[in-house]
Amino acid sequence: MIGFIQRLNPRRSLKLKTLLGYTLIVFLPVLAMYVYLSMSTAQQLLNGEGMRRQVQMAQATASLERELDRMEGLCDLLHQNAYVMEYLHYPYSAEWEPVYNYIKYIRPHIQYALTHLPRVVGLRIYAAKENILQLGGRFMPMSLLDGDATGYWRGSWRLSAGDGKLIYRRAISDADYMQAIGVVELTAAETVIDEYLNELRAQEQGSAGYERSMRAVVDIDGNVVRGNRPPIDVGMESGDGFALLGDYAVNKIRLERLGVVVVSIWSVSDFMGGASRIILSNGVWLVALLVVLSGVYLIFIRALIRRIVLLSRHFHGMNDGFLRPYEGETGEDEVGELIKTFNHMSLRTERLFQEVQQSERLRACAEYAAFQAKIEPHFLYGTLESIRMMADERGDSQVADTILTLSKLLRYRFSSSDDNTRWSDEIADVKRYLKLQKRRFASRLIYTFHIEDENLLNVPCAQFLLQPLIENSITHGLEKRRGEVRISIAMHSDEYSVIVRVEDDGVKIAPDRLLAIQAMLSAGTAPASFTTRDGGYALYNVNARLRLMYGLESGLTIENRPEGGVRATIRMARRHKLINT
Repeated sequence: MIGFIQRLNPRRSLKLKTLLGYTLIVFLPVLAMYVYLSMSTAQQLLNGEGMRRQVQMAQATASLERELDRMEGLCDLLHQNAYVMEYLHYPYSAEWEPVYNYIKYIRPHIQYALTHLPRVVGLRIYAAKENILQLGGRFMPMSLLDGDATGYWRGSWRLSAGDGKLIYRRAISDADYMQAIGVVELTAAETVIDEYLNELRAQEQGSAGYERSMRAVVDIDGNVVRGNRPPIDVGMESGDGFALLGDYAVNKIRLERLGVVVVSIWSVSDFMGGASRIILSNGVWLVALLVVLSGVYLIFIRALIRRIVLLSRHFHGMNDGFLRPYEGETGEDEVGELIKTFNHMSLRTERLFQEVQQSERLRACAEYAAFQAKIEPHFLYGTLESIRMMADERGDSQVADTILTLSKLLRYRFSSSDDNTRWSDEIADVKRYLKLQKRRFASRLIYTFHIEDENLLNVPCAQFLLQPLIENSITHGLEKRRGEVRISIAMHSDEYSVIVRVEDDGVKIAPDRLLAIQAMLSAGTAPASFTTRDGGYALYNVNARLRLMYGLESGLTIENRPEGGVRATIRMARRHKLINT
């Protein structure tokens, strides 16, 4: 489909191609999908309605089952009544005794039970012994019962097809459960089944096709015991559940203890008639919505194409090889993101170009400094060693030690051919520098080192990162203040970086000067006032080398300590390899 659209006449309007593509790729497939989903939805609605009615029928049936359980419980009460058992089983010595027991103990018990079971309209007890007194119409001889007691050991219900009454019979055994001494017969009113059918009808009220739906109670022979005769064969031999039979939907559930099946029949066409109208109405609204959205889509495409064309013209206008930001309309969509990304790339390219230029300037300065330092350092080392030996011969160990420290310090400065070293060498160089300064300032200078992890000393780093910071602490914190100054050098790491902090408790940096230094370090570029050593060149140099060699997340930060003095923090990313410059 896409290939067909692409092979259209290239001179045709892009808007026309867009409209044709939208119609073939979106509009028609959406309509086809709607037809398919409508048919699927109709089937799902039908199945859902059938399952809903089946659940409601199961709930009503469970309520009827509970009512039958309550009626059957009356037989248990009579079986547990000792006076009823005595009345049915044991012979009395005088006729007044059974009358007395019946009036005093049995009749109140039966009346109380029937009061709580209003749907029980009849109660009789058929006795196995022949000379039973027929009192109150409750006790009858077994000869009046159709059949013997053996058929009612477990109890059985019978639904009368004529009047709809429910009759339950259950045998009463002796204390040893060896023989039946009687049969209890309960007669429930025909309203029990009628109320059950009415509950089913009430549950279906409001559903489509409710007026023409019918309910019936059918026995195992297919005879209608209660309700209307079904217009179709509902299949009595099949199990419970929901089924579609032609234009009719059938919900069926079996009442095992009554030996009947309850069916609910409703018309599929009546139900789908209402659903079809809803689906058709939704289809009309869908087509209208697609038409409106198509117009909006064309307007959007027109604006999108306009920005793409203008951006393309901007690209063609850059003939000098330099990327320049696009200053036209951007937007917040994908095209806008493309324009913003291009503008960011242009600015980033310009910044990288400036950083390369700055790196070249730093390289040139380093080469110039190295050239100035090439004054035959071996001659200088030899001279210092001669002076040290003379001091040793005269017994001045302090002067000899100072000269040895200075010699090692100068050898570290002049012997390195590149800017690569390790933190162990950098820390050792700073210790030598502080040792020399200690000779000068004596007790006024106090310094400490704290290395969190000795393995950090093996991490590669750039050369001369710490000495400028120590020198600043001495120059601006100690020389400008009377009394002692404490300098601490702490080294630790997190997941990504090595962090070194140099702190002193000397003089704070003036607020305006501190803001200028922080802005210079954050921007990575130095104004003219920072190009001299007194103006902060050393801080700028350390920060610039960290960012160039280890990435923009590395660098130097300067801040005043609240309790006094200055804190300088070096953050060096460990995931970057050192770059030879």
